[in-house]
Amino acid sequence: MRSERASRLALAVTLPHSLLVPYEGPMAESEKAVATVSTFIAIVCTLMWFNALRRRPFVLRPTPWKRALQFAPATAIVGIFLVLTNFASHDVRGDVRYLYMYTVWGAAWIGVMLAWSPLLGLSLRDDVVERANPAAAAALWSLPFAHALAYVGGNIGDGPGWWVVLGSSGIAQLVLLVLVWTSLKLGHASESITIDRDTATGVRFAALVLAEALVLGRAVAGDWIEVAATVRDFADRGWPAFVLGAVGLVLDIALRPNASAPRRSVFAAGVVPGAVFLGAATWWLVHLGSFA
Repeated sequence: MRSERASRLALAVTLPHSLLVPYEGPMAESEKAVATVSTFIAIVCTLMWFNALRRRPFVLRPTPWKRALQFAPATAIVGIFLVLTNFASHDVRGDVRYLYMYTVWGAAWIGVMLAWSPLLGLSLRDDVVERANPAAAAALWSLPFAHALAYVGGNIGDGPGWWVVLGSSGIAQLVLLVLVWTSLKLGHASESITIDRDTATGVRFAALVLAEALVLGRAVAGDWIEVAATVRDFADRGWPAFVLGAVGLVLDIALRPNASAPRRSVFAAGVVPGAVFLGAATWWLVHLGSFA
């Protein structure tokens, strides 16, 4: 008992000291700039997100989806931090400064991507707060996690610097945005979600986006060698995301609400295909194995 108390006391004493001791070598000016700019963007985007979700006089009542959406970005950021502490480059895992830099960069990344969602047809304020649309809430809830997965994949493995993360994660994010746009616009999922208020479409879209992000994030994970190798590995490992997107596009069109079926079954048209999407993405990750 005494030894256990002694170990806890030693941890309480040494942990603050380990966080405050000077580090070997200064951070580069570009790294300081990334951390500073990311912090500013993350704060602004967080305030915008919470301002859009705050209660207004013309909103009848708060909904469970509003509460879930309030915590979605923060939960995604915590996930980024946990991945960094376990799978990032060894010099990042061992330095609190770099853990902070890449975590806050991820927060800014998520914030900027979410700011574009109204251009894709999904508005946090209009669809969730003012209209209490559960379909839109489900779709928007998935986006912080999807953007986090696309970003954090580029942080897994060893690399020479932050520009490697920018290139690797940027590829995954760009493809993810194309796939999201394809589903919302070409598949008319945005109309089914916002106009028809079809919850099945919202659930199916959320699962599809998460599945695509899992595949794309995994496709850019691993040690950095060169640009050509990164592109080649992304093509070899990321192609299932396009298959998922194609299947999702077909389902968006086939299961779109119409006069004969104005409301699709949430379970049959939302949960079941969503589970298939996530199951297929998980199987692919297991098939690929380690991040080497």
